[in-house]
Amino acid sequence: MQKRTRKPPIKKLALVGSASNTKDLVPWEDDSVEIWGLAWRKDLIRVNRLFEMHPFAKHRYKIPKNYVGYLASLRTPVYLLQEHHRIPNGVVYPIDVVIQRLGPMLDKNSDGDYFASSIAYLLALAIVEEYDEIQLYGIDFIDTDEYGHQRPNMEYLIGVARGLGISVYIPRKAALCYFPYRYGYELPDFGLIDSGILKEREKQYNEQWEKARCEFYTADGARQEVRQLLKITEQAKKGRRE
Repeated sequence: MQKRTRKPPIKKLALVGSASNTKDLVPWEDDSVEIWGLAWRKDLIRVNRLFEMHPFAKHRYKIPKNYVGYLASLRTPVYLLQEHHRIPNGVVYPIDVVIQRLGPMLDKNSDGDYFASSIAYLLALAIVEEYDEIQLYGIDFIDTDEYGHQRPNMEYLIGVARGLGISVYIPRKAALCYFPYRYGYELPDFGLIDSGILKEREKQYNEQWEKARCEFYTADGARQEVRQLLKITEQAKKGRRE
């Protein structure tokens, strides 16, 4: 009798973004699923790899206070654009390898250099590392500034993955690889399909607006205080004897 060869376990991976409609579906308790996420997300119950794909110098004004120290304190590998001397757990993202594998090695007519979002880098690396199954949670790209360039890039990479035989799971609530009607066969109906997503997005923007409003008034108050101090200083200079 021929000895049976045991099949290697399926490599399963979940990529987690920030979209509220599916981010709660992440299989946190399934240890057979590896989880990758964005480094600034602090609500990940467990995570195997984190990614910070923004240049620190260019985005310094956006970086929260002590963010670099926070990344350095993590036990999780943090993928970065380049080495950072204050982040010992940082791993330089292998961009050259990824481009080569997704470009000329895959299709001689492609240069492989097509990345329009942080999540795109996660999916590209997962393809290169040959995961058998990739699950996408919290990833929609339905905002106006995302829809035009980030979503097509993500859907392109999903097509690449599926073309290579990788199973890509997209929750039914997600907007990726989805259109509300079949062009030519059906008439558009944007009623019930989009209302839930739009209401949730309105809620998110209201929360962002309220936060921004508070920050605005705080900054405005500080600005007026500085102006008043400058005025007092100038008046003092004018009255000072030389």
